[in-house]
Amino acid sequence: MRPKPKHTLGPDVIAFIEDYCVHGPGDILGQPAKLTAEEKRFLLWAYEVDSDGKRIVRRAVRGLPKGSRKTEWAAWVALAEMAGPVRFSHWDEDGQARGRPVVDPYVVCGAASYEQADLLFTAARACITEGPLADFFETFDNEIQMVGESGVLKRVPAVAGTNDGLRPTFVVADEVHEWTGNKARVHLVLENGLAKREGAWSLSITTAGNPKQESVGLTLYEYGKRVESGEIDDRGMLFSWREPKVDVDRLEDETVRLEALEHANPESWKRLDDLMRRFHEVPLHEFCRYHLNMWVEPDEERWLPPGAWEALEADIRVQDGAKVVLGFDGSYSGDSTALVAATVEPIPHLFVLGLWEHPGGNVAWTVDHDQVEAKVHEAFRRFEVVEMSADPPYWSQQLTRWMEQYGDDRVIAFNTFVRKRMAAACSSFYQATSNEGLTHDGSPGLARHISNSVLKESAQGAYITKEDKSSPRKIDAAIAAVIAYNRAAYHAQQPEVDVGMEWL
Repeated sequence: MRPKPKHTLGPDVIAFIEDYCVHGPGDILGQPAKLTAEEKRFLLWAYEVDSDGKRIVRRAVRGLPKGSRKTEWAAWVALAEMAGPVRFSHWDEDGQARGRPVVDPYVVCGAASYEQADLLFTAARACITEGPLADFFETFDNEIQMVGESGVLKRVPAVAGTNDGLRPTFVVADEVHEWTGNKARVHLVLENGLAKREGAWSLSITTAGNPKQESVGLTLYEYGKRVESGEIDDRGMLFSWREPKVDVDRLEDETVRLEALEHANPESWKRLDDLMRRFHEVPLHEFCRYHLNMWVEPDEERWLPPGAWEALEADIRVQDGAKVVLGFDGSYSGDSTALVAATVEPIPHLFVLGLWEHPGGNVAWTVDHDQVEAKVHEAFRRFEVVEMSADPPYWSQQLTRWMEQYGDDRVIAFNTFVRKRMAAACSSFYQATSNEGLTHDGSPGLARHISNSVLKESAQGAYITKEDKSSPRKIDAAIAAVIAYNRAAYHAQQPEVDVGMEWL
């Protein structure tokens, strides 16, 4: 949970919305906006400022199930960015940050299609025509202009080439799980334009989509999860995602399903009995996406049984000097590398020693080889490394050096392209996971890489791989874990022998 902000313009923004904004089309058209506690809390975070009054959050993501009024709420925020106290002005006598309107605001409301963009734009326009803001704005088919002042709110679809050169002060992107292919490029262009204006920021709102389809929403979700878990330190990213922690297959149980729905849908205007009935009316993946805000693909082919990996997390501290096997894997492109250890015992414990991964975004980045080398040497100093098995491509030079330093009987190549060997290793890992034959440290990076892994059948057996070669969703930590477990289980089964007698 993000800590409560010390300084924020949030109270001023909340007051503006509740004083000037109203509901759009529907049963409560024209009634004053009343923000929920969760909506207010998000705005307090979103408008946090530092001791100099500088905006902290530059990108914000809010993921909610269908029917949570996220589009209408985003329209209210967009109107606040047009005329509300959303930029730092001064400190009041109580030391609280106070806001002022943006000079020459340029607000962009974008979506993957004209129709979706129109939903947000229509909500903003209705808020003006049906409420106290009517005298301050003029509304047109595709934009809203301020009366007597410079300022515009534009509706834009995610069409490549039509949004270059914009200088927005605020961008709100609706249902970003639908921003795929060239539309993802448009999102990048819009966010790049924010750098041209002081204090500019973006808000992306969405419901979960298909995790096997690359989209802006999925990229933001995965990055946000890494920020949330502490893997990445990015205070400028505000990530709020409401979803229950539940195994999909357990939703058949009505009690489990109701608890999941209550967690994902706390809004007073939602009828849970209606949502419960929807479970039998729509495909499972649609129910999970729309009503639980969970990323579930249709006809899902999981490598591991649902919930099996999460159930094996254990709070175990591996002592220095313990016998371990190291599993190592790195990508050809140099943007992901993992070092995973497994204890040599009847039920091996897996723990991540290092995971170097591209931070996301359109930036040039490769794994720092010196950091990796340092972590490998640290592992050999801390533990009794019985074996280090490494997939040799891309790291062959380092592997040769490690063999020379620690012995080629301890540092060996584990060629994952040998399908028969890899299939056998994946099979033993699967069985151990299904039968509580291992534990792990709960590393979010390793969990993500395992989730990214798909099973591929071959004449030599089934093995894990990426969903496709060009996918940015990495699996290196999963490969390293499979290697580490496979070799640790092997050594745990070997009888104790005197040093120097191994080959007799």
